[in-house]
Amino acid sequence: MFGWLRAKKPSFQVERELTFLTEQARVQAIVRFCREAPHPPVLLSPFRRHAEQLQEALRQRGLMVSFQAPGYRAAAQDPDALPLLLLGDLPRLSSPGPRLVLQIERHPLRAHDDAVLQALAALPAGTRLRVLHSLDDGLLKLFSPNIRGVVERLGMAPDDELEHPMIASSIARAQERLATQVRTEIPGESFLDWRQKNLPSGV
Repeated sequence: MFGWLRAKKPSFQVERELTFLTEQARVQAIVRFCREAPHPPVLLSPFRRHAEQLQEALRQRGLMVSFQAPGYRAAAQDPDALPLLLLGDLPRLSSPGPRLVLQIERHPLRAHDDAVLQALAALPAGTRLRVLHSLDDGLLKLFSPNIRGVVERLGMAPDDELEHPMIASSIARAQERLATQVRTEIPGESFLDWRQKNLPSGV
């Protein structure tokens, strides 16, 4: 009778976040996820330069990716190439069916990640989001320098993946801290560029 009062379930699923020791290990995992996905995946990156580097790394491994940022000029690519978008460009993605969305590292400000969740709600039901971290990510290096030592003491192999709430909570705390220091955000082409434009020296 009062079913209309119940909160609507999201049409998408957020899967467990994974962390890799190196960028190379993350790229290998991306290739695996893309080849195993039942539907063509979508790749997301917070920064243009990171997206360009990812596109090249995947190309070298035989995976064709089309970087679709506005104003980006690239050579003609296979029409079946997987789309690679910046976080803010996800709302303009149209899809006839559910997609696996692979977000490559978190943005320094959580508001950008929250906007991704809002955009996912407009995609077909069954869409899935998975966030992949690397200990080489600028955000992890900036606020969690001890994580690498902890991970290495666990005896992980270079290409192992780690799922641990400590890492997710550490990233969330880092984003909260940054949000208090950035009054008017200036977009950056990379994490380093963003940091230089938005954070006081020494942070």
